[in-house]
Amino acid sequence: MDYADFVPKKIAIADDSRAKVVLAAPAPHTVKNISEQFAKLYGIADEKMIVGRTLRAIFGPKTDIKKFHEGLQAAVLGKTQHISIWTSKPDMSQMLVYVSIFPVAEDAQITLLMLVFKGGLDVGCSTAGGRSKISAEMNGAKCGPVSSSTTRPPAPREEPEPEVREEEYEDPKDLTGEVDTPPEDPMPEVAPQPEDLEAGAAF
Repeated sequence: MDYADFVPKKIAIADDSRAKVVLAAPAPHTVKNISEQFAKLYGIADEKMIVGRTLRAIFGPKTDIKKFHEGLQAAVLGKTQHISIWTSKPDMSQMLVYVSIFPVAEDAQITLLMLVFKGGLDVGCSTAGGRSKISAEMNGAKCGPVSSSTTRPPAPREEPEPEVREEEYEDPKDLTGEVDTPPEDPMPEVAPQPEDLEAGAAF
């Protein structure tokens, strides 16, 4: 056993700023003491609601009971455990917490377990119909019945695909307005005159 994991009893039962619970080490692990911060975290008006009973009072439909009890059993053997677990408030809102489970030593014996709760993320409120909604801490509204009507977002509009036009080849001359004409002869050919023919015959 690692004795660094042990917590003295006087520290375990002291009412400090932590949200903690002290359980009996032997099963069924009844609650011996709760801190003021734990009572505030779960909205417990009277500690008699939970002291002398088990922590099933804060279990809800999402609680992994097997995981919780495995953590307790490992702590009874002398090793500190750290688990995350879903719990439930009296108003049935579900709350995710991170729990550290410390063995408490008294006269070299593990007689108690100290559980420290952290987090407290409220994520939903269960209703009689078995449905859930975002809790007051998440959306600013109190938990209440869930309306059966739901609003669906409009279906996305299908935009027509743009028409792809094939580029036509254009002759660069067509763009300048020039006309393809044959080149002019710089010296046009002149037909011989009759007088030129007679003068040639005289020679």
